[in-house]
Amino acid sequence: MIRSLNEVQKGWIFYLITLGLALLVALFGPTGTDAIQILNMLTVTAGVLLMLLVITPDGYHKAGWAQLGLHRAGFRYWPLALFAPAAVLVASYGAATLLGTVSWRFESDAAINLAINLVIVSFFAFFEEIGCAATCCRSWPAATRGWHQRWSASCTACGTFR
Repeated sequence: MIRSLNEVQKGWIFYLITLGLALLVALFGPTGTDAIQILNMLTVTAGVLLMLLVITPDGYHKAGWAQLGLHRAGFRYWPLALFAPAAVLVASYGAATLLGTVSWRFESDAAINLAINLVIVSFFAFFEEIGCAATCCRSWPAATRGWHQRWSASCTACGTFR
């Protein structure tokens, strides 16, 4: 474990770890299925866990997790985290449909497949957002990170703004 890293160094190491894991998933992951997307979503969380528990000793103390905003759920910002990305998708698909670049054709079992995929992808995206929120708060300079935590009350909302 390295105890003498400053915040910027921790941020760079995290990004290198996460990009390396994503590259490994892209090169050696399963092809032809959605499993590669799921594995890629988990690289961010794996990077955070490696940083907290292997590279630095921050994960062995409650204050290390609280520094990331993971000491409270931040329920006040969950609706924003859920609906802001959905609003962006609806607007972009709506614009693409109005411009005629997208045409819609649904198969008979499309609703069932959509529901199943929505549950599965939402489950894994939840962990990706936890990793993104931890990353955002972890890699910002200390003064900015402190302001951000006071502003958002939970770094979980940070994933919305990434």
